[in-house]
Amino acid sequence: MHPPPVVAHRGLATRYPENTLSAFRAALEAGANYLELDLQLSSDGVAIVHHDWDTSRTCGVPGVIGERTAAELSHLRASYAERFGASFQDEPLPTLKDACELFTAWPEVTVFLEIKPHSVERFGAEVVLDAVLPHAEALGDRAVLLSFSHDVLAAARSRSALQRGVACDRYGELNHELFDSIDPAHVFCDVEELPEGENLAIKGRTLTVWEVVEPALAKSLLARGVDLIETFSCDTLIQALAQDLD
Repeated sequence: MHPPPVVAHRGLATRYPENTLSAFRAALEAGANYLELDLQLSSDGVAIVHHDWDTSRTCGVPGVIGERTAAELSHLRASYAERFGASFQDEPLPTLKDACELFTAWPEVTVFLEIKPHSVERFGAEVVLDAVLPHAEALGDRAVLLSFSHDVLAAARSRSALQRGVACDRYGELNHELFDSIDPAHVFCDVEELPEGENLAIKGRTLTVWEVVEPALAKSLLARGVDLIETFSCDTLIQALAQDLD
């Protein structure tokens, strides 16, 4: 039986603080075979798992990821108290190394490593790849380098055999010039910017659409040629779509 075509967006982020080891572990235990996480770079060149450039929202402490060392960031807690209160007050802010150590226990899982443009703009594509590639390549062919930044994907193409994925806000941004320059195996698009009423499949590439919550919408997108559905509610969608795969 094929695994449900669901990408756990920052882990099981409806029930656990996003981009944390707890969120990843919960998503994997819920049956996720695809998982996405976000990467920023510390001031001393360590890949940190975090979506925002600023730590205020998830850690409750103002400041910029790229202006703190990894040692300084290790003292923060990714508890997302605004949403979860004190439930996860001991949740660490993980490094990519931490996350990859967790993934070794789940060898069937494909991991999308989304490199955020903030870090590329601050440190440059090569420095970011220096931090990310050793851990990503240790995962082997189940790691995919994902980004909105065309610069880092182009640089990755020349440095690594890992698959690449390009993220676009609008489906209409996809064109032959983009595909020729980056040659992405995966394409990620915002569900809010999809064209209506047409087949969405992209020949030779895997199309993932975010952010989808409703099972009915997920099923309609899959029927239109979408390959994978990205969601914060991976447990709900996995259960709903698994019924159709039985």
